[in-house]
Amino acid sequence: MVNSEKSIKIIFAGLDEGGKTSILNALKKKNYALDDIKPTKGINRLSLKVLDVSFNEFDLGGQEMYRKIYLQKKEAFYNTDLLFYVIDISAPERYSDALDYYKSIVEILSEREERPTVVVLFHKIDKIEKIKEEQVQNVQNSILNISIDLDLEFFRTSIFEPQTLMNAYSHGINRISKQTSELSAQLKEMAAETFADAILLTESNGFIIGEYAKDDESREMLMNVYNYLIGAFSYMYKSLAQTDKPERILIDWEDKGHSFLDSTEIDNLEFFFIKYTSNPRKVVQKFVLRSLIQSSKQIRNIIKSYFD
Repeated sequence: MVNSEKSIKIIFAGLDEGGKTSILNALKKKNYALDDIKPTKGINRLSLKVLDVSFNEFDLGGQEMYRKIYLQKKEAFYNTDLLFYVIDISAPERYSDALDYYKSIVEILSEREERPTVVVLFHKIDKIEKIKEEQVQNVQNSILNISIDLDLEFFRTSIFEPQTLMNAYSHGINRISKQTSELSAQLKEMAAETFADAILLTESNGFIIGEYAKDDESREMLMNVYNYLIGAFSYMYKSLAQTDKPERILIDWEDKGHSFLDSTEIDNLEFFFIKYTSNPRKVVQKFVLRSLIQSSKQIRNIIKSYFD
């Protein structure tokens, strides 16, 4: 299916008490395939599976003594494909330390001419009322100035809003793939063929592989549908016998439109397509009957080589 022998390295870094461990715990509760491996010298190593490919994920302890070791030895940051850098946005008194640590990491990467994808999480955003938006923007601008030539994205996250973690995590993983743009284009085409305003492709564990939405309003509704459907349907799919599993679910959101979940299998892995349409009921019959499986041949081919 994919190049399972390829080694992909993911790092979670940031100051102590920034929320890295709570983020990983929240993701594990989301049923992502994260399996603990024995922690060593302040580094918690985990095995991550996406599309049946194993990644190496390293959670770097944020205490000052450990940070000094990482920065002195440097090897912890070598050959990094994806860096999640977590900043406790509710602690402005630590912004300076967080920026200094991030700058030191970027300098190590620059020395080796490495340019991994970087996802900066402004975490504990639920406490944003305690600080000024201007402060957050200042931190973001500082990071942008440090991150010249890096593939960089910012996300605001909270463990009390699991979808924010899922968005950031899925986005980071998918940026590693060279097939992301092609997949989005195919999902856009599928949306047009099936009268959908937005469409999402996920693994059965809830991990988002790709998405398309015609506008921000449609995307927001799609993500609400995702949060409503995926947990219950994933649990049901794992629990029921093969003959009892529903192939599709249609939900009428009354004046907000309709959503539709359809399951499919690619190389013995289960996937869900989630669609949302604001079109009136008269088009729903076509919305349901147009087979996603038939129109997803190109998507199947993309998935098979997603991390090659």
